[in-house]
Amino acid sequence: MAVLANGLCRKFGPHVCFGCYHVFVGISSSVAMSITTTVVFRYSLIKNWRLRRNSLIALVLGSHIPPLIATLTPFTAPWNFEIVREQSIREHPSHDLSIYTPFSGFADTKSLQFLFVTGAVAVGAYGVPMVSVFIIRKILELTKTHSKLSNNTKRHTRTLMKGLACQAMLPLISYFPIMTLYLITQFTAEEFLITEHLLNIMTCLPALIDPFISFYFIVPYRHAILRVVGKKANSTIVDVSTAHKSTLHE
Repeated sequence: MAVLANGLCRKFGPHVCFGCYHVFVGISSSVAMSITTTVVFRYSLIKNWRLRRNSLIALVLGSHIPPLIATLTPFTAPWNFEIVREQSIREHPSHDLSIYTPFSGFADTKSLQFLFVTGAVAVGAYGVPMVSVFIIRKILELTKTHSKLSNNTKRHTRTLMKGLACQAMLPLISYFPIMTLYLITQFTAEEFLITEHLLNIMTCLPALIDPFISFYFIVPYRHAILRVVGKKANSTIVDVSTAHKSTLHE
């Protein structure tokens, strides 16, 4: 599996590009698992679980340790980029790969390290969003029947859960088609050109859209942004009107 880089990392060589690729995949997985951790924490509050400090630390670490392991595992495998280049050029004679040379990639897609990372990414793409949506559904059901929550708290909880549901579904929408085609390629050797073009775009999509979802659904964030935007708008109006009066006076 060749990793064709066309960005800044090329100035530092294929080893840096390959390392950045693993870090990128690890961060993407960590984002997905962090959303699930947030959902689980909210569920614990609704259920009135008395989580101690150590439990909270374990919950947070649990969302970052698996992606960290998935990031570090490929560094334990031998990197033989010459094999990757030779096979890539031989199997894709119609592709102009010279513009990416020297490029990196996985020389052995049957190695334990590669299969482990592939499995970890697959779990993140399929399992994490589904578990998150299931827990969010349970939270919404509990919120409706919870006798100790005020109507205002229930409203805010429902709004937050809708935002988390959108964030949880983003990885499923973004990763599911690409990951599915990727796995089909792995097991059948049938290639899909769309995977090559959309891999980085689709995996970056959640990170691009997530902040806007948070700004909209998390009320304190939304109010803070509106205050900042409102101040700037009022400041601009005052400046323009002051300048206009000054011109008239002159």
